[in-house]
Amino acid sequence: MNTFLPLIILIFGLLLIAAEIFLVPGVTFFGMSGSILLLIGVIYAFIEFSLTTAFLVLLLALIVVGVLVMWFFKKGIHLGFSLKNKEAVSEGFKPFVRNYDQYLNKEGIAHTYLRPAGFIKIEGEKLEAVSQGDFIKEGEKIRVIKVEGNKLIVVKL
Repeated sequence: MNTFLPLIILIFGLLLIAAEIFLVPGVTFFGMSGSILLLIGVIYAFIEFSLTTAFLVLLLALIVVGVLVMWFFKKGIHLGFSLKNKEAVSEGFKPFVRNYDQYLNKEGIAHTYLRPAGFIKIEGEKLEAVSQGDFIKEGEKIRVIKVEGNKLIVVKL
């Protein structure tokens, strides 16, 4: 058997993991394939080489992957994976707030089945609602009995 094959597999696996870290961050084909090749290379090293050499190959693979991961975090590459800005009012963000009190005691129809949540139509406007316990069939008449923030609670008429 070729004694260089486990080393070639390990090197190719490490290159794929490096490509994952430096070129295409995230969990993609490169990182998963590289991890699988590292595992195959280490297993193949245990089959092909002596026990001492196989453990050295395993240790070397762990050290190289550990160094790559430490470098990744030390350089702060992981910080670019999420947004740093918050949607604060001080930065111009205006949350969408809608007053649903106007629908209190109004009647409409169930646009979809309410089991217990679904959609209703009041005055031609489609709204999300929750029934007060009973399932309501599509097309049945309803009345809004309570408004809690943006949640409409309805009963069947």
